[in-house]
Amino acid sequence: MAIELNSGFKMPIVGLGVWRMEGKDIKNLLIHAIKIGYRHFDCAADYQNEAEVGEALAEAFETGLVKREDLFITTKLWNSDHGHVIEACKDSLKKLRLDYLDLYLVHFPIATRHTGVGTTSSAIGEDGILDIDTTISLETTWHAMENLVSMGLVRSIGISNYDIFLTRDCLAYAKVKPAVNQMETHPYFQRDSLVKFCQKHGICVTAHTPLGGAVANTEWFGSISCLDDPVLKGLAEKYKKTVAQIVLRWGIQRSTVVIPKSSKLERLQENLNVFDFELSNEDMKLIKSLDHLSIVLQLWNSDHGHVVEACKDSLKKLGLDYLDLYLVHFPLATKHTGVGTPSSAMGNDGILDIDTSVSLETTWRHMEKLVALGLVRSIGISNYGIFETRDCLAYAKVKPAVNQIELHPYFQRDSLVKFCQKKGICVTAHTPLGGALANTQLFGSVSCLDHPLLTGMAEKYNKSVGQIVLRWAIQRNTVVIPKTSKVERLMENFGALNFELDEEDMKMIKTIDRNYPTNQPGKFWGIDVYE
Repeated sequence: MAIELNSGFKMPIVGLGVWRMEGKDIKNLLIHAIKIGYRHFDCAADYQNEAEVGEALAEAFETGLVKREDLFITTKLWNSDHGHVIEACKDSLKKLRLDYLDLYLVHFPIATRHTGVGTTSSAIGEDGILDIDTTISLETTWHAMENLVSMGLVRSIGISNYDIFLTRDCLAYAKVKPAVNQMETHPYFQRDSLVKFCQKHGICVTAHTPLGGAVANTEWFGSISCLDDPVLKGLAEKYKKTVAQIVLRWGIQRSTVVIPKSSKLERLQENLNVFDFELSNEDMKLIKSLDHLSIVLQLWNSDHGHVVEACKDSLKKLGLDYLDLYLVHFPLATKHTGVGTPSSAMGNDGILDIDTSVSLETTWRHMEKLVALGLVRSIGISNYGIFETRDCLAYAKVKPAVNQIELHPYFQRDSLVKFCQKKGICVTAHTPLGGALANTQLFGSVSCLDHPLLTGMAEKYNKSVGQIVLRWAIQRNTVVIPKTSKVERLMENFGALNFELDEEDMKMIKTIDRNYPTNQPGKFWGIDVYE
């Protein structure tokens, strides 16, 4: 079973990823995979096993097991070779012993310092942070990829790990449209909007990590595998299949190509046995409910008297049926300026025009209606102090699930955090890095990221200061939502999950609390609402 790409070539809908396949076992595994029916193999320069894969392919061709045209071979351009696309592709072809590739992907939308073609270890600077190359644009990389097609070195080109914004941008400058976007997608990370966007624009979605990483990612990153989910286990019993087969079938029925990875012979066969059953529409919907991607939005100050309309307006703009969490952004109602017009309502005197006719209890009652209407799954509060939070608990029929507040080492708010947690309200830390450059520029506030205690800990743990601060917050049992528009920072922030601060260091960070908020909207409102 195959899917036709926009380039006119066909890609088998189930492939085999070769990540973490090592040594002499690769040849036996791949030969066995070909014998039982695999025709699609997903490789990458970064996997550092292209030469071994090439040996297996050469043997399969020489012995007449398959012909070259029977197979679909993918490999990927590594980050450090964005300025050397043609050389990197030729190096991969040489190692794979092939004359052409069926598909060549940009592995990540990020260029790093060049370390030599074929040397794919991450380029880390002396500061322990990824050494990003800012001289090469993604458009430049893509046009070099297009040259590979005209040279006959590859049949199709594509992207990998690109989000909606970068994919849209690629479509704008591409002369040869990307045939594929290979991304992580599985029941716990469904990425429905991105998948639909790509498919709408004729880009095939290939699911790497279609089983949620299973043991590999659990060991590497401490992440949670969807294969232990009781809903999926129940479906496996219902269809008399393994949980992995249920998950792969779900991916196929979403019209995505799946490339599970396995070094176990029995798993190779199991992963192919997904074409003899079909999940019902009800079961597809059930799996949809497992998505661990949470969409959170906030009700703006000027819409306290128009809660349902404001929520529906946000849902329409996002193209969603429901929100995972909807928050009252501030415990403050201001003059209504029209649903979807969230600029601050300022009076003629230059001071925030506060509406005294709408109580917080009235606002909360309308928030509770959203739950009853099925428009939101959970409701919560944001920027509420102890007094407002206590009052909300007194009148709430539906208890606030979350209080999202500014929290960082300079503004630790220990009493508020403990109060919320004692009452079963999850604390989410907005501005967990102290606002960094953004708040420094907006409000003239001071960031904790320059504090010598934190920079010293960063050296001790061989982490960035940002990772130290995020880890501190996680160990306080708070949820962190750092903001960044930089791809490298997105990756860096996840590094807060793979280490732990010792008790002494947690105590040391406690000593630098300044009771100092860096998010200070009152500077624009003409009134400090926290006074």
